[in-house]
Amino acid sequence: MSDDEKKAFHARIISMERIENEYLIVEINERGAELIRIFSKKNGVEYLWDGDPAYWKKHSPVLFPFIGRMKDQKYTYRGRTFDAEKHGFVSVTDFSVEDKGADHVVFSFSGEDKSYPFPLTFKMIYRLDENRLEMSAYIENGSDRPMPYAIGFHPGFKIPLSAGLQFEDYYLWFPDAGNVMRAVFSSVFLDSGKREVNPLNKNRIMLTHGLFDNDAIVLTGTGKHVVLKSDKSPASLTVSYDGFPYLGIWHPMKSDAPFLCIEPWSSMPGPDGVIMDLEKKSDYLSLEPGSSAKHGITVEIE
Repeated sequence: MSDDEKKAFHARIISMERIENEYLIVEINERGAELIRIFSKKNGVEYLWDGDPAYWKKHSPVLFPFIGRMKDQKYTYRGRTFDAEKHGFVSVTDFSVEDKGADHVVFSFSGEDKSYPFPLTFKMIYRLDENRLEMSAYIENGSDRPMPYAIGFHPGFKIPLSAGLQFEDYYLWFPDAGNVMRAVFSSVFLDSGKREVNPLNKNRIMLTHGLFDNDAIVLTGTGKHVVLKSDKSPASLTVSYDGFPYLGIWHPMKSDAPFLCIEPWSSMPGPDGVIMDLEKKSDYLSLEPGSSAKHGITVEIE
């Protein structure tokens, strides 16, 4: 990074919280309650993408209450039209620390965003358990109406994890994959509604930069776990995502970006060709007034 880029990077970190145990050091930014570091004390490896803006300035944004794009970045709700940013507002919201211990931290936000007409409480909980990092989103509907929403995680992991290796030395292994299907995007990266069979070779996807020349790959039927690894190095990681029907994998299009995002999603982006009606998005989750839900993933470091 240049000096100016480093200054811009640190300006995005409004206040950083650190948790650790004998295995891991983890750091989280209060802006967006965004994970910004996973460091292994056992092997000295930095696992999380460092946010170099030459490729992608984020690290691990939380996606809520929308995932991906919508037509014209708008949606309707009960006759009103709203503007919405890609992936929703949580990633640019300033959180406060509600609870903190050596191995855990809870970030909290309560209020309403102009892009989403529901008062709510949103908490991000980070907890270490040996060599595992648990990341959980707690959502509470503070309105008097059912609250439709999507939730997703977007962590980016450095590749290679070991010196002397290349991006192409790594693969994704899905140990409990079933009938894997791929969502087909339109030319403007919206959901076409079409799904194609995406067979795996020995439950693996071998990584190449060219895989992402047309943006993210979004799959269903991948099971509950994915392992990022190389047969040339012992350093690896496992993302567990029980309860998330979609898994996106991504790095910037037509680039040699040295990282990969592994993205469990509850729901797909907006449909192609129409302004999305929030109450008619069939794969969105919903919370009744006063009720709450918790969604989480785990990252296990080897």
